[in-house]
Amino acid sequence: MCCAAAAMFAGMVSCEEPETGYEGINYIYLEANSSYMYDVENVSFELTARLTTALEEDLSISFKVLDDENNLISFETNPITIPAGELTGTVAITAGELPAETESVIVKIAVDESAGLPENIQVSGNFSLTVRSSAMTELTDDQLAIVSAYSVATGIDLIKYIGIVNVTAVYTAPTEDGYPMQSETITGSTEITLSDQSTAEQPVLKMTYNPMGIQTKMYDKLKASTYDNQDWSSDWNFECFKVLMEEVPWTDNETFSMSLDGIRPQSDGTVEFVADKSYYDDDYEEDVKLFIVPFEYSFSLYEKEQQAMAEGRIGAEATSEQYWDESATYSPSFYLNCYDTTEETATEEFEPANWVESSASISNEKMVFTFCLFNYVDYGYTKVVATYTPSE
Repeated sequence: MCCAAAAMFAGMVSCEEPETGYEGINYIYLEANSSYMYDVENVSFELTARLTTALEEDLSISFKVLDDENNLISFETNPITIPAGELTGTVAITAGELPAETESVIVKIAVDESAGLPENIQVSGNFSLTVRSSAMTELTDDQLAIVSAYSVATGIDLIKYIGIVNVTAVYTAPTEDGYPMQSETITGSTEITLSDQSTAEQPVLKMTYNPMGIQTKMYDKLKASTYDNQDWSSDWNFECFKVLMEEVPWTDNETFSMSLDGIRPQSDGTVEFVADKSYYDDDYEEDVKLFIVPFEYSFSLYEKEQQAMAEGRIGAEATSEQYWDESATYSPSFYLNCYDTTEETATEEFEPANWVESSASISNEKMVFTFCLFNYVDYGYTKVVATYTPSE
């Protein structure tokens, strides 16, 4: 699936902007609220070009598409103009229909530098965009019977929440000191189907792509915690981190996706979705309590890491120190949503300021999930409120 929504590296050399006092390269960053779109007619994806600092004159930016073998991508306006004194301009992107049996493809949106840029302007990087098929597998007769039985019993039309469903997530994350909280509203879609866990008495939903609308945020968090973490390349750190980065480098072609199974709508309109993932830690010889929203992850770079470990290219024997730290990994489950979210743990072990008790409800108008998670390198809980609104 996907790539981070912005390329974020910049050096400090050359040119001066007299209006702002900024001295350094003026970069163009390509950013978006998410990193995927569907091949749906008349639905566009908005990509933002952002400057480091505003210019005194208009800036024209042209775009091109890389790796688009099926000629899927079109720009509604190309080039775009960032007006003088402004930092951003937006280009609308549309996608044609994917070939049959193709679930998704990744293309790269790039600034076409051959069209000309001022001497003091540089491009930070390309933007990787995943185009997904809007075709969903139809429910079987047995599955339709399960959905129908729930609808008859509760009056809630569950079929509204199966397919590609619109989601708005309010994502509130802590800063390094835990205060103030940073809140962001994310809009997108989630692919939802009926889970294999369903029975005649209990329908179970499974979010197979972009669960809770936070997949891109979680990908960005994983990269910031690992490959973009300056501690990994610091001279004082263990050698294993540098070995991992050299042998298994992070590229623009990595794919990352999440899923969430076990979502159980109840007869009273509540929804169960938190799972007990408690386990026994052999290294510390203790029970570890872990009640979380049980996201599952698929990440191409972690698969490459596991292959490199099997081949002996990484691991303790691949370092002069003969040591491999457990945190020298790209494993999503190690870094994301990895601490208990019960009130007891929040009160006794962590800063509870952003903690919220998990809850969810479903009606014919909306399905709402409220929960928190705690990532490995965070300074507090991240709170998420995801609201699903079915199409009319």
